[in-house]
Amino acid sequence: QLGRLGKALSSPKRLELLRAIRRESPDSLYRLSRLVGRDLKNVQEDVRALADLGLVSLKKTRGTIGRTTTVPRVSFKEIEVRIAV
Repeated sequence: QLGRLGKALSSPKRLELLRAIRRESPDSLYRLSRLVGRDLKNVQEDVRALADLGLVSLKKTRGTIGRTTTVPRVSFKEIEVRIAV
């Protein structure tokens, strides 16, 4: 798990997603992909990886035209990693 966490936090694109979710509170993954200027499929994959690590929470909601959308949320302002050896 620590290796996956390190990989997630060392990726500039994934950090950009965390920041965009925190600052902009997008109402869907599609909106998030537009905010960061990336392909929706790649954003979905990265957000799922971050969610698997507990860094992003995902909530399914019903959109205005009846479609189910996934709303990403980040509930922290910073991440501090301490490793005792």
